[in-house]
Amino acid sequence: MSLEDLIDNKLYVVAGERNMKAAGILGGLYANVGMTSRTVRERLKDRDYRRKNSGGSWLVILEDTRIGKFSDYHIHAELKKRKDIAWNSEGTNTEEFLFIDDPGDGSIARKIVLDCVSQLMIQAKQKSEITNETQTEEDKVKDRLKEASVRRISNFTDSNIYWFKVRNSFVRRTQRGQPYIIVKFDDTSGKHDGMFVWNTMMPLEAGSLWMGKVYECKKGIAVKRHNLKNLILGPSEKAKLEKIRLEKVEYSKSQDKKLSSHWKAIQSQKSDQKNNDNTKPVKKDIVKQTAKISGFGKIFIFFLNIVAIIYLFDFIFNYR
Repeated sequence: MSLEDLIDNKLYVVAGERNMKAAGILGGLYANVGMTSRTVRERLKDRDYRRKNSGGSWLVILEDTRIGKFSDYHIHAELKKRKDIAWNSEGTNTEEFLFIDDPGDGSIARKIVLDCVSQLMIQAKQKSEITNETQTEEDKVKDRLKEASVRRISNFTDSNIYWFKVRNSFVRRTQRGQPYIIVKFDDTSGKHDGMFVWNTMMPLEAGSLWMGKVYECKKGIAVKRHNLKNLILGPSEKAKLEKIRLEKVEYSKSQDKKLSSHWKAIQSQKSDQKNNDNTKPVKKDIVKQTAKISGFGKIFIFFLNIVAIIYLFDFIFNYR
């Protein structure tokens, strides 16, 4: 069982009082769709929601809707598929959606969100019926983290080691121009839905899993980049590694083919040379041997002539 199975995630929908009153002018209701393991009333007391209360008091449209091991990230993905929903893709408030034509009482927003929850449950059931679910890489990592007593970021209490899954991240700069990133968590059930990552300008990929030494600062919670460790790569990083692996395999195959053809050519040359050695070398050897013999013969004959001349002169002088 993974750690997510032990968490009872509950979905909520809340809207600012001013947004509800201005729904007719805005073309619909702007509302936040989030998740918590506590009550929505407790969630609204957190720092991030206190900072967002410029729109007036928060009014609850939907609360305590159990979504099992799903998160609000999955609900957001379903919402973004719909034509009766709008959202700011570049905004920092990832929970905020415009429910088009909602009169301001949250009736349409409530119906749409519950429909998305229903769709997720149906999809999960169908997937469960079609395939036997096996433990994923993420489940195994989370089980190991649980065994090592490493808590998830939603349980942040003090400076310690925590793990988190990235929903999204974006680069920002300090007043002095120093880059840093803001990471939004996949799990927003705790007091903090994101944190600062100092000393880097490289965003963390959505879907990746990390572990780091997190501490509390004036603006929230933070971690230094060198104190982060990647546990699971995001989908695009995995795709890059898979592409590199396939390229290496293809390169290895091409090299094998080249070596194979080169080896065949060498073997063919050796075979041809062997065939030639079986037919022509005898004649060549004879010619070589003849050449060698004729050379030595000439020298031998030369010495014989000298000896003969010496004996001839000796005979002539002795005969006299």
